[in-house]
Amino acid sequence: MAIPRWARFSIRTAMVAILIAAACFASYRMGVNRGREIGPIVPTSISATSIYSRDYDVSDIVKSERDAKLVIAAIRESVDADNWDVAGGYAELHYDPKSNVLAVSHVWPGHVELVRYLQSVREFARFGRSLDETLSDTSSNF
Repeated sequence: MAIPRWARFSIRTAMVAILIAAACFASYRMGVNRGREIGPIVPTSISATSIYSRDYDVSDIVKSERDAKLVIAAIRESVDADNWDVAGGYAELHYDPKSNVLAVSHVWPGHVELVRYLQSVREFARFGRSLDETLSDTSSNF
């Protein structure tokens, strides 16, 4: 009995299909990681007065508890300083050492400012200087 022409395929065809599937999965994973670096997903309805909670992955910046304290202090001094809870405001910032994530509750403009600040920290960190110097440079140029 002959195999129908449409049912015939070769190992090469199967390998190409597997390669395409692997490329799709890898692209998806890279996109997810890039999205975490960039910042929060924009809600469907944005209000300048509503408080939104978002997590920010800072594993590339924070390597120890000391680093976390430095970053949190720099954020509270540079990003919308008057509105953090330690200054009597409504915005909250907590660090989870297990997942290297900053959990932030803030109004949307505060989140946008925080994303810009973290991006600046990452850009200054590329120069290979210490975290203290990187945060100092970022804060003075932000």
